[in-house]
Amino acid sequence: MQQVLSFRAKAILKSHHCLLNLPVGSLSEKSKAQLNILLAFSPLLRSVWEWKEAFS
Repeated sequence: MQQVLSFRAKAILKSHHCLLNLPVGSLSEKSKAQLNILLAFSPLLRSVWEWKEAFS
């Protein structure tokens, strides 16, 4: 997925990718806002993240 992102989006995703692994309930409001920015980069990324959250 990173191959189709802009340079800036790729840099943001790389620097905050750990937010994708954490349960959404454990995130601060600031982290949740950053997570929403990450998920807005790709519908596929959002779908996979929602799938991961459903298993948690």
